Amino acid sequence: MDNFDGSARLMIVSDLDQTMVDHDDPEDLSLLRFGALWEAEFSHDSLLVFSTGRSLISYKDLRKEKPLITPDITVMSVGTVIAYGADMVHDVDWEEYLNSNWDRDIVVEVEEAAKGKHQTILFVCGDSGNDTELFSVPSIHGVMVSNAQEELLQWYEENATYNPKIIHSMKRCAAGIMEAIEHFKLGPNVSARDLELPYPKLDIMKPADVVVKLYVLYEKWRRGEVRKSSPVIQYLKSIAHLNGTIIHPSGLEHSLHASIDALSSRYGDKQGKKFRAWVDRLVTSPISTTNWLVKFDNWEM
Repeated sequence: MDNFDGSARLMIVSDLDQTMVDHDDPEDLSLLRFGALWEAEFSHDSLLVFSTGRSLISYKDLRKEKPLITPDITVMSVGTVIAYGADMVHDVDWEEYLNSNWDRDIVVEVEEAAKGKHQTILFVCGDSGNDTELFSVPSIHGVMVSNAQEELLQWYEENATYNPKIIHSMKRCAAGIMEAIEHFKLGPNVSARDLELPYPKLDIMKPADVVVKLYVLYEKWRRGEVRKSSPVIQYLKSIAHLNGTIIHPSGLEHSLHASIDALSSRYGDKQGKKFRAWVDRLVTSPISTTNWLVKFDNWEM
């Protein structure tokens, strides 16, 4: 929660299994699309909360299996464990307070923590009857994904059919969440993974968007999903500063343009394989009027 100053503009609270994560999607396309959208457009001023019945161990196992981005807050074990950030710092006070039920008080308290002088928009996402408490929080916006279970759909029919702030999406899992972002006009809902080359030109180039697009193209290049052509390399260079530098966590520095040139020899080396690359924990900071420092994790699976 330290990646921006002031109030969160938006806070998304989402269940994981069969809501954010589609276990029937072997390519994890909707999950990857959402991750790219969040890192490029929302992570700088909004909060992402994962709410799951999984234990800490089970949650960590899921992260090893699926291309999940890191949430700001993770609520686990049916609400009895709350952890913050990538370091999973436990909220000991909460753990002493909570009983074994996922309670709407958790959402309300987390929402209060996210607020400052401005109202934070709370947006909840779920698929099962266990999520009804989420949708019962006053003033929330909510989406039930298209694959929602009958128990939740029954609750919706009895309690929220005429509530314009709660919708039943036509799309599954993370794709349904993105559909709801558009429906409620909560922000952009087009992911870099939805675009085809040549990408549309933007009047203002945003560093976060540039980094996300770089790594989406990096993945497609290695999977052989774009043509092996100089225009692709030239496009990558066009959105990367001529004097840009990549600093590895080890301290080694590499020219950004030289790193892009080196991609030529790696074209299609992951073709036919389940290879994915994504950006996580992306933070941008201006260091001058024309230069930015961008910190992020790059994961490959």
